[in-house]
Amino acid sequence: MSNTPLATLIEHLQTAECYPHAISSFEVFETHISYVILTGDYVYKFKKPVDLGFLDFSTLEKRKFYCEEELRLNRRLAPAMYLEVISVHGTPEHPVVEGEGPLLEYAVKMRQFHTADRMDLVTARGELTSEHIDQLAMVVAAFHEVIPVAASDSAFGTLEVLQQRIMQNFEQILQNTDDSEIKDMCAQLHQWCEAALAKRRDLIAQRKREGAVRECHGDMHMANIILPEGQPVIYDCIEFSDDLRWIDTISEVAFLYMDLDFHHQHKLALRFMNQYMSRRGDYAGLGMLCIYLVYRAMVRAKVNSIEAKQQAANPEVVADYLATTRRYLALARNYIESFASPVLIILHGMSGSGKSWLAEQLLESYGAIQLRSDVERKRLLGFEAEAKTKSAVGKGAYSTDITRQTYQRLLELAGLIVQAGPSVIVDATFLKKSHRAEFKKLALSLNVPFVILDIEASEKVLRSRISKRMKHDKDASEATLAVLEQQIKSREPIEADEAAATILVNTEQPLELDKLVQQIKNKTTVN
Repeated sequence: MSNTPLATLIEHLQTAECYPHAISSFEVFETHISYVILTGDYVYKFKKPVDLGFLDFSTLEKRKFYCEEELRLNRRLAPAMYLEVISVHGTPEHPVVEGEGPLLEYAVKMRQFHTADRMDLVTARGELTSEHIDQLAMVVAAFHEVIPVAASDSAFGTLEVLQQRIMQNFEQILQNTDDSEIKDMCAQLHQWCEAALAKRRDLIAQRKREGAVRECHGDMHMANIILPEGQPVIYDCIEFSDDLRWIDTISEVAFLYMDLDFHHQHKLALRFMNQYMSRRGDYAGLGMLCIYLVYRAMVRAKVNSIEAKQQAANPEVVADYLATTRRYLALARNYIESFASPVLIILHGMSGSGKSWLAEQLLESYGAIQLRSDVERKRLLGFEAEAKTKSAVGKGAYSTDITRQTYQRLLELAGLIVQAGPSVIVDATFLKKSHRAEFKKLALSLNVPFVILDIEASEKVLRSRISKRMKHDKDASEATLAVLEQQIKSREPIEADEAAATILVNTEQPLELDKLVQQIKNKTTVN
């Protein structure tokens, strides 16, 4: 601990008599901007009196302000954790929390959590589940819906700001290392970023106009999320920099996606993105996803290069930090490559055939965004995904006109997604050849491979699955046995001119996922 007035205060605050509650133990953590005192039930976070340019805690008044900001901002996602801003009085040698005497300092008081519940540590133990991810996607999507939108005349989210932040990463990495491999990787990424920003100039401005730039968390990675009893709580947002907090919501989503990826959780990263998109419908944001993924990986690469320079006296530690720097840069490069070859996949099959289940398996293994007709149909009408429209067969939400609008919306979104870079799986019945033909035409116009997955099961199995699903009543689908009977009568089977693009999948048989993925790849190389 450094020899400063605050350090002295922190040292003497490790005494039970200083606090108005029982103390079970003391533990102190120090970062470059704060001291954190753990007392068993509560945590006290003190800001250091520093001015680092990107943050300024140099005066008592500023520290009070940013303590209050930290409380305000973090209560949005972790209200039970962030309790109050407290003051410390007395003398540095005899301090009292919320006591009498001269004012010494301010701190944020929080409820202490179990470190083992932290998402990165849960993941390291192999305990992170799809249920965790679904809950997290729901929390983040709901959060992004209600947070304030950046003023149109502000600089937040502009091309200039984004360009500056991205290019600063390259400058700082190169300042901190002479490693030739890192320099070569940075040169490649720098060239791509310049071109990508220029290409997205209009989209960046559009995102700002349409309200995508909001007062986000700003630092949403796995170490800032806890999973007590499986329920995600997101904490420790950025309070010290408006620029780092007022960002495109997709930039925030990209950070967590990238972090999951880095921790070898690619399938769950894809699941998180799909669940988020399904809830928010912000498919236009996918046009910015790749560049934000690259940006977030570059930020982490920069941090590790700084750490490497700071540890120059320890060659083994330096080597570890540089290896991690290279890994982040490689991840950034991989995003660029993977977004360069999208595929358009549609699913053809009646209700109960297993389309949504199969799509879920594929999107996690193949790497794709899922579009569900059941979700987008309801979104058109202002319904939540799992809400029931109570429409009769061929009526209301399932009328001919709404069905036409739904397929048109799916067509527009599919085009938007594949142009952004990801592959797309369109989950709808596609019982009419005309609907299938429209998507084939789209794929041809965009010069992307097109695949039809023909999903089949016996009528007996279809009826059984629908009956079971109706009992659970938790899926977006509203298909009933009456709907199925109508589909059986009106379906238009795959014809000879569609066969070249079609793969038959019988969902009554065990799924050989690797084999199916290879079949898709084979189709996409010849189509």
